[in-house]
Amino acid sequence: MGVESQTENQATGELASLQNTLDSEQVTFSDTLADEIEAAVDETSSLHRYDYVVGVVSNYFIKENHVHFDIVHRNTPLHCVIFEQRRSSVTTDLEEGMKVAITGDVGFHAPKNYCSIEATNVVVIEENRPQRFYEKIPMFVLIVLVGLFLILLLFGGYLVLS
Repeated sequence: MGVESQTENQATGELASLQNTLDSEQVTFSDTLADEIEAAVDETSSLHRYDYVVGVVSNYFIKENHVHFDIVHRNTPLHCVIFEQRRSSVTTDLEEGMKVAITGDVGFHAPKNYCSIEATNVVVIEENRPQRFYEKIPMFVLIVLVGLFLILLLFGGYLVLS
């Protein structure tokens, strides 16, 4: 008997024991449910009701030649990926803050338990929104400037009182 068959038999025995303990036949393990979710999502993977999903690009990065990013609207992110084989035919020069429209298929990745849009087309709707002045200044510089201002105020008050 192979290792895989032995492991499968142990899982089957454990499942039967759990079904008995819980007094229910409707018991499964998380990996089984994740596989079922993946199969269900794969069966209905196209964005059937929508031609595009629109949001602002966030968390852009490239890993193993795949482009990953979120599109966000009203603080709700959806993970998107442009696989390496599509990078030449899909816009990949995205930047944080760009408003984009995505089309593609929804995929569920059981090992890590997350859904993503596997983009087949990305249309840039709006370039990066202009950042507010304070967003452009790194936080540590802002803290240093505020600190210097407070020191000057204290020092100025000391001179006036002297």
